Amino acid sequence: MVLDVEDGMEKPVQKLSGGQSVYVNDCLMRAVALYLSGAARFHSDTLFSDETDGLLDEEKKRQLILLKRRVLELGKYSREYFVTQTKEIQGLADYVINVADL
Repeated sequence: MVLDVEDGMEKPVQKLSGGQSVYVNDCLMRAVALYLSGAARFHSDTLFSDETDGLLDEEKKRQLILLKRRVLELGKYSREYFVTQTKEIQGLADYVINVADL
């Protein structure tokens, strides 16, 4: 079950839209990363993610970047490398590595 804070309703994970499922999955992955950053003997300095924004609407994509930045701060990570094909998300990144240019 997932609590939708926008409408206050609990929903089974199977009833979420594609974008909602992606967002919830990304939040869970980041929660685990934060937990491990405090519990592990070895602390990774870097996070990685691959095209998690594809099914999200424009507002959720912006929220995802804010979430990424907050997790970096809370977990004391230096950076996150993420793959996206969304130009708007690329514009919000600190740096862009264009693989076609390599």
